[in-house]
Amino acid sequence: MANKYGQLSHQMFEMMTLIRRLSLKTVQNQHGLHHGKGHVLRELMDHDNLSQTELAELIGIRPASVTGLLEKNGKRSAGNSDA
Repeated sequence: MANKYGQLSHQMFEMMTLIRRLSLKTVQNQHGLHHGKGHVLRELMDHDNLSQTELAELIGIRPASVTGLLEKNGKRSAGNSDA
């Protein structure tokens, strides 16, 4: 009996994890974000006046990757201007 509860608990946890992941993916798609962008934005909010090199070190990616993320974000922002 305890094993059945353990299996059910595990299945429920897996379902909740899947629902959370799908929900997050939906929100990210609505706002044009992906995991990398969210992580970059979070670090920028937490740390003022970071250089691209410092940001790359914080999030564990190459400085060129930071440049690419920022350039893509800038192009997207410019294209979506409501002004």
